[in-house]
Amino acid sequence: MLDRPTLLSKLSVWKTKGYKKLRNGTELIAILDPVNMPDYWFHAIYAPLTQGEIDEFQKELELHFPKPYQKLLLQFNGIRLFGLELFIFGKEQFTKNMSYDEQTNQPKDLEDERSCLIGDIPNDLFYFARRREDTFFFLNSQEKVLGVDNEGYLVGEWHNIDEWFKAQILELNNKHTV
Repeated sequence: MLDRPTLLSKLSVWKTKGYKKLRNGTELIAILDPVNMPDYWFHAIYAPLTQGEIDEFQKELELHFPKPYQKLLLQFNGIRLFGLELFIFGKEQFTKNMSYDEQTNQPKDLEDERSCLIGDIPNDLFYFARRREDTFFFLNSQEKVLGVDNEGYLVGEWHNIDEWFKAQILELNNKHTV
């Protein structure tokens, strides 16, 4: 599993464009246009959930999360990378006395994203991430990751979430330069 320190290391080159760690543990990296978009961070890595929070999250949604997704949530409560290119869903967490940055930099909420899917999704598929260009990512019962386009066609398959995540980071790092 790609862990938080490894991901932050892979994104460290972007810190020359700015870095901020919020009180809630969210780490924001790279403001690309500080004049016109001073609050728009290119990467947001949200603070991890505890196992207790994950268990409560599953109860709230009346849904069992696959083990790879649970392990991911123990590292990151969702991620937004390369602007709006890649989202891994988490749980929005609003509390009293949050700063503006903490309120506006929340993960894409798993429940909200799942409710936006159109059509019947087989029970053995767990929707957990998406790419900007309308590619949706699912974990299947064998813990493989399947990429499906907005017309329902399979556009990619990875043996596990770690292989998928590394492939996404590599592709997006090659697409974007500091």
